[in-house]
Amino acid sequence: WLDLLVVHDWGPIRVWKNTAGRLSDISEAAGTSGLIGCWNGIAGGDVDQDGDIDYLVTNLGLNTAQQASPEKPLLALYGNLTEFGTPVLLETVRNPISGAIIPKRSFEDWKAAIPGVGEKFADSRAFAAGFDTMFSPERQKDALRVSANTLETGLLINEGGTFRFLPLPAIVQAAPSYGVVMTDVNFDGRTDAYLAQNREHAGQAADPTDNGMSVLLLGTGNAAAPLRLAWPDESGLALYGQGRSVTVVDLDNDDRPDLIVGVSEAAPAAFLNIEGSAEQRPVKVSLKEPGKHPEGARVTLTCDGMGPQVAEYHAGGGFLSQSPPVMFFGAPRKAGSSAKLQIRWANGETTERTIYFD
Repeated sequence: WLDLLVVHDWGPIRVWKNTAGRLSDISEAAGTSGLIGCWNGIAGGDVDQDGDIDYLVTNLGLNTAQQASPEKPLLALYGNLTEFGTPVLLETVRNPISGAIIPKRSFEDWKAAIPGVGEKFADSRAFAAGFDTMFSPERQKDALRVSANTLETGLLINEGGTFRFLPLPAIVQAAPSYGVVMTDVNFDGRTDAYLAQNREHAGQAADPTDNGMSVLLLGTGNAAAPLRLAWPDESGLALYGQGRSVTVVDLDNDDRPDLIVGVSEAAPAAFLNIEGSAEQRPVKVSLKEPGKHPEGARVTLTCDGMGPQVAEYHAGGGFLSQSPPVMFFGAPRKAGSSAKLQIRWANGETTERTIYFD
């Protein structure tokens, strides 16, 4: 039975266990209920090569004024918070010196949204100092309140049904991340990851949320640090717009995983994989088989010279995206070699075959 993982914006990562067709929330036992963030996307892959599926979850990042921790969570409120009678969304940040909660949006933003604000406060200093005057504690108590205590994009390392959160390198946290895919882009038998980034239109005094170029992370084979950054001059991947969805597809039928990125307010971007390795070859596995549903299929490829490679095809993922039912692996480039392929379908049936290479 297929389980379900869901990431929430201003909420936790929920794990739903499927028992004979009934879903139950096991997030607390799985160790994810306390990871409350501004989550945007999720993808799965075996990054530590232990045979189970780990997950990469995308988040707001750390390069904004919005900082959070379990001790000092980020807060947002919605409701009739002011004396002017209009329901408002109040996003907050903390004063870096005093730690006091203050509005994230500028005085000019609030004046534009609610004309009475400009009459009540003479300037931005008075507005910031008058937080409890503008948004009274009594009104705050009646408002819808959400919070976040984790803003890093990171990995959920699967430790046998429970998950350990491992933040990704600092450069990944430089911009909000959205869509994500996990596949083997360089055919070395290790799971890699690609993330789309950036957000604009965050207000007049916007945080630097649009300075990412997207990120490619390559598998290392080191369980302690399973992914390393591949800079654009190494990967050829640089996307400066507002990246959103990401899908993996073989656009030119050369068995290599190519990437298509949906870009907000712009045309999609396509990246052709031109990796040419003398030691490894790409292996493409189609999950289109008569009478079989690809969603939930678990694929294992075993060949000499590489450890077992495990991947799953998921029903939805990334950021509102769905890749075609094709999986990509790697194998040694050795004449006359072969690989064993096993596909365990969602209904429990298994397909096994041998792939022979020229």
